[in-house]
Amino acid sequence: MQREVVVVSGVRTAIGDFGGGLKDFPPTELGAKVVREV
Repeated sequence: MQREVVVVSGVRTAIGDFGGGLKDFPPTELGAKVVREV
């Protein structure tokens, strides 16, 4: 059974350089922050 997915809100995420200021944040934590904001 297929379901239609609709995005009803958007959030901008931080963009960092390789080895930059976001290097200590795991991707799962960054993703969780986005989900909480939506």
